[in-house]
Amino acid sequence: MRFPVRLCVLHCFAACLLVDVCIVRAGPIATKATVPIFAEVIYAPTDLAALRKRLGRRVVLEGKIEASGSSRTGSTSYLNFTKNYHDSVSLVFLGTSGAKGIPKDQFANFIGKKIHVGGILEDRNGALQMRLFALEQIKVLP
Repeated sequence: MRFPVRLCVLHCFAACLLVDVCIVRAGPIATKATVPIFAEVIYAPTDLAALRKRLGRRVVLEGKIEASGSSRTGSTSYLNFTKNYHDSVSLVFLGTSGAKGIPKDQFANFIGKKIHVGGILEDRNGALQMRLFALEQIKVLP
């Protein structure tokens, strides 16, 4: 009866030793520097031809804010990369996403600043827009 128990223990010991050897031979664990970084394409907000092909998908925009405003009711606020919103993508904050809770002067603070923002691209009556839910989604660049 002792022989099968000793054989089982010996077999388990050999298996554990084999696993240890395989782990040592595998090499060091990859550090952050060796892991490839996923790079997103950054679009100019005025590149409407390329952006129209990306409707309904996530895009990253980088550009300078030229204008801000809100609807007559105040339920929708927006930031534009050009004076005419048809010439570029508009960043839109709808009332249901908290636009009423964001002071207008905070929107005006973005005018003249270069920003980086990502979100889903939408078409609204022929004009491109990106719906945002918080000002924290916008990163101001130096």
